[in-house]
Amino acid sequence: AHIASGSEDFSIKIWDAVTGNCLQTLTGHASLVLSVAYNPEGANIASGSPDNSIKIWDAVTGKCLKTLTGHSDTVWSVTYSPNGAHIASGSSDNSIKIWDAATGKCLQTLTGHAPIVLSVAYSPDGAHIASGSSDKSIKIWDAVTGNCLKTWTGHTATVRSVAYSPDGAH
Repeated sequence: AHIASGSEDFSIKIWDAVTGNCLQTLTGHASLVLSVAYNPEGANIASGSPDNSIKIWDAVTGKCLKTLTGHSDTVWSVTYSPNGAHIASGSSDNSIKIWDAATGKCLQTLTGHAPIVLSVAYSPDGAHIASGSSDKSIKIWDAVTGNCLKTWTGHTATVRSVAYSPDGAH
């Protein structure tokens, strides 16, 4: 098992989860790395950065396979869909983008938060995306249509992280 980490030193490191040894260092972002996510197979890593890009890396070779551009501000959060076909990203440009993980093409742009989307998470079945924002809300989106289905409020400050329970029930 491996662990990927993103750092303010502009790098991604891949670690052996048992020994703690650094197996490789991935470089290529022009700024710090705020978010990393493995695809479900563990073959690729997506990373997000204030350089406004998402990079897809080969987790074995460390090679940058693709650079996804389209956000106009910091990319705070990246996550793969459960089937690995898509990547969702949250940005300071007020949007969530859904990308084709194979081609790097932006498929949809979801808007509704103002201003910063700090966290995105797919539901275990891949049907929905949850997002958290500096507007103190959580939104639930249809991952296919891009429609905002629900908005929850109740936090009195920025929502920095969202996560679905693994069984999708809670």
